[in-house]
Amino acid sequence: MHEFSLGKFVVCTDAGLGSMANRLYNNAENRAFVVTQSLKKMENSLREWALDPNGWTVLGDTVKCNLTQINDVSDNINIYYKERKTREEVKDEYGKKTILEQKMIVSYLPKYRRYQREVRAGQIERAAQMANRPARLSRKKANDPARFVEQTQSPKKEKLPAGKWYSCLKPQ
Repeated sequence: MHEFSLGKFVVCTDAGLGSMANRLYNNAENRAFVVTQSLKKMENSLREWALDPNGWTVLGDTVKCNLTQINDVSDNINIYYKERKTREEVKDEYGKKTILEQKMIVSYLPKYRRYQREVRAGQIERAAQMANRPARLSRKKANDPARFVEQTQSPKKEKLPAGKWYSCLKPQ
């Protein structure tokens, strides 16, 4: 950092490079960090706080709001956020205990919610089509519509032919 004559250096990364060792390193001297983090991988208490509909603020405003009371209309392009500081005792690479203070910022965009719903609806529609063509169901990937298709064995007592049956799961 001194080679470049920089006053402060901020590292921005995704969770893959946001290990505790990297956070501690980038929290010293004139360094800072920004790390994106998955809600699914957050500690339970932080996830509950992040998903709580209370305590959100519109970017550029100071009034707190509840997400259940906002309009989810197509022209709502507001960015909602909430923030909180955390203080955690951690061990560094040498086993020395140190306090790591972080500011957590969570954002919510109704526009992105609408987009995700459209994507999911399209995937469910493709899954329903796939249920009629079971040969294609063996290619399951993380975002594959096949994850919405459930395979069941038909009972032999019924008058239906025995074998595998496929049905599309209902959207949530």
